[in-house]
Amino acid sequence: MNIDICTIDWVTISAFITAIMALIAGITLRQNHLQLKELKRQWEATNRARLNFSIIFNRGSFLLKITNVGKQTAYDIELKISDIIDSPFLDCMQTTNRYLQKNKFAIQSGNSKDFSIAPKFHVINDKQYIGEHESYTEDFIKQWLDANLTYRFNITGKYCSQYEINESLSIDYSIYSESMVK
Repeated sequence: MNIDICTIDWVTISAFITAIMALIAGITLRQNHLQLKELKRQWEATNRARLNFSIIFNRGSFLLKITNVGKQTAYDIELKISDIIDSPFLDCMQTTNRYLQKNKFAIQSGNSKDFSIAPKFHVINDKQYIGEHESYTEDFIKQWLDANLTYRFNITGKYCSQYEINESLSIDYSIYSESMVK
């Protein structure tokens, strides 16, 4: 069997090989695009803002502490507290809730903001605790805390125009939890 090199259509073979190489290059480019897209998604997930919610007791008052434990600033934070318990703290929680619903705010990475969810109490005559306009005995406060320590209220909202907030907190979990960010 003799093959004459002159009879082979080199232009057709060259075009065919070029088409195969272009197809392989296209597949490679598509794969690179998908890998870059995944790397970007992973980077954004790792470095985004992340909010941690807790309840703390500081200087005679219960506070809702919001900490940004992420690597970027959390901005346009919108919050709403629901299932607010009827309590001596009701006015204070409703005031804080109205403020949070009306005002967006930001928290830089590693920083916290505290919002009062109970009036500040002071000891008066060794037995009285007083809020802004109300006074309670120490026994009343202890009874209320014992009865409502595990009551859960919900915080919903959004931040960075894309991340949803759906937290459920109780005083006992937040005070005794080791996962609380300080």
